[in-house]
Amino acid sequence: MATPGSAMAKYLFRCVTHLRAQKKVTVTLQMLMDLNTPLALLEAFEIKKLVKMYREDKKHKELAQKVLLKIRAMKMEEMVNKKTSDAVTTFKIPRIPTHRIQKRVVA
Repeated sequence: MATPGSAMAKYLFRCVTHLRAQKKVTVTLQMLMDLNTPLALLEAFEIKKLVKMYREDKKHKELAQKVLLKIRAMKMEEMVNKKTSDAVTTFKIPRIPTHRIQKRVVA
């Protein structure tokens, strides 16, 4: 996982700065699409919100849509991995129905 001072975080900060300043938008969106970034970092820098702004722009609509689809796919993959890991780690003890157990009467 990337720490706040890591190269990945610095790179994402630069991408966010470019998107906010509306400079090099096409190149930045292309790099975000090709980048294999942890989802937590994308959420920390609020990249999804910035990319949504460019989805409405005619010039950058297609690239922005691809980046958003990639983020959505990453979220789905994370949810699937979380569900499978939860299923493996949690074990439910089967409940024995008590109404079927007959009580013996001691005479």
